[in-house]
Amino acid sequence: MRLDLRDIIHIPDAKKTFQFQLDLSQQDFYGIRPVVRPVEIKGSVTNHAGALLLEGTARSVLDLQCDRCGKSFSREKVVVLD
Repeated sequence: MRLDLRDIIHIPDAKKTFQFQLDLSQQDFYGIRPVVRPVEIKGSVTNHAGALLLEGTARSVLDLQCDRCGKSFSREKVVVLD
């Protein structure tokens, strides 16, 4: 996904918010595909005196397997974008 920032690039303190879903269900991570649900991405880009600041979060639920006992489990994963 690309963000069009032309409307804030020349305006100090301007802010643009974004929200989208990313499908990573076909991505292979070391032979497994733990991301079966969409990744929800929310955030904003703010123009601070010509410097653009990206803030947001990426959130999904991963389907994993315990390395010790082999039992399957689900775990929410949240990544902060700063």
